[in-house]
Amino acid sequence: MRFLLVLLTLGTVGFILAQTIRYPEFKGINQFTLNSVENGVCSADVDFNVYNDNWFSFKGKEIHSEVYYKEKLVAIGFNEDEFKLPKKEQSVISMNVDFFLDSLRDDLKEILMKDSLHLSVKVSGKFSFFNVKKEMIFPVSISSEEFVDNMISDLMSEEGIQTEILQLKEVGVEYSLFDVGFRFTNKLPFDLTLKEIRSSVFADASLNQKVADWIIKSGKDIKEGGSELIQGEARINNAKSAFTGLIKVMSGNLDYYLNGYALVEIDGREIRIPLRQHFKVKPLSKEVEIID
Repeated sequence: MRFLLVLLTLGTVGFILAQTIRYPEFKGINQFTLNSVENGVCSADVDFNVYNDNWFSFKGKEIHSEVYYKEKLVAIGFNEDEFKLPKKEQSVISMNVDFFLDSLRDDLKEILMKDSLHLSVKVSGKFSFFNVKKEMIFPVSISSEEFVDNMISDLMSEEGIQTEILQLKEVGVEYSLFDVGFRFTNKLPFDLTLKEIRSSVFADASLNQKVADWIIKSGKDIKEGGSELIQGEARINNAKSAFTGLIKVMSGNLDYYLNGYALVEIDGREIRIPLRQHFKVKPLSKEVEIID
């Protein structure tokens, strides 16, 4: 009889205690930073604000997040590290979240026209008191500009802009003259206008010794999936090239590194698509080799 009384008392105390516990609450996002894009995945660093309103500290682990755009799952994140939430304090829990850009491809033009991207985040975690799992859903807005730039760069990364023509026409004391042609293929899911291709040429891989600025105007409308060859003439400063190494100049084998972008316009909004190219020039034979 006494044993049952003890059990009943403990159960009552446990019930009352459980009613007074406030499980940690996800208050929202403190910081949302988009990072690199690789193989169609955009990595982001996310800091969640979590508040513990109890008179005791919590430990937690296995924080998991899902990010939705218009009820469509577009990103996931996971953090297995154990953390501590001090009593009556707000803490920050960091997590890496991976966005799958292909899942937003059909929404790209809509996102492009917005200043902010409105997302819904579902986040959950396990907490040490009774090992209870807490889950919460809340909205978050991020700037669409950087997100769109990452998506477009990823879609155009494979064969979107290729150097098709690079021929050395003339070699003078001060300058070398080239015929240049870039093949622009519109791999985006809508039409666009290619305004120009603008780039700088460097005589060193660290991009310190600039020897030319190339601007090739276009203004052509390119349909989805369409392709255009954009051509022009461009010069390289031979005197500046000589400063990168006498041996290379004497051997007649010069390396150049092109670094720039294609400027496109989509419904009034301008977007820069990165352009990179490494090529070698043999002035004596006028040979040009595109490396990568």
